[in-house]
Amino acid sequence: MKYAEEIMKLMNEINYGWVDKDGNSHIKLKGFADNYQLQTPEELMKSKLGVCWDQVELERYYFKEKGIDIKSYFIVYYDNKRFPCHTFMSFKDNNKFYWFEHAWEKHKGIKEFDSEEELLKEVRKHFIELELKDKYDKDYLVIYNYSKPDKKLGTIEYYNYCEKGIKMNI
Repeated sequence: MKYAEEIMKLMNEINYGWVDKDGNSHIKLKGFADNYQLQTPEELMKSKLGVCWDQVELERYYFKEKGIDIKSYFIVYYDNKRFPCHTFMSFKDNNKFYWFEHAWEKHKGIKEFDSEEELLKEVRKHFIELELKDKYDKDYLVIYNYSKPDKKLGTIEYYNYCEKGIKMNI
């Protein structure tokens, strides 16, 4: 578990924001949908600015260096307007499941669960509270387990890629 705390310290060098296709840094999400491109872990280490999509890939990189397998997830709500989403990761250690969260400031940290289902339900609960509030219909909320993208993706490409992952029945 010490390795996860070390990785969190490394992630604390990263701020929330994004870098556009031309290499310009942004803190606000204006223009994100049309100009975002997923950064490589190396690019994120240099820019020190990334959204959850970028941050999960850097976390994946760090955990892989330590020989630890992770699972990455994409939670999305299909409301026909803005499709709010979040990516996050988990790892398993000593028969416990851990939610490793850096990008979502309100829930930043390493949280322990007895099962993957319990972990996913907790993330879903917080996503509903923060992103959806009272406008929630369970039929429109989906969590996908997705693997590492093999190229830099734009916004629509990223959604499409994650949607090809395993749909979790939570």
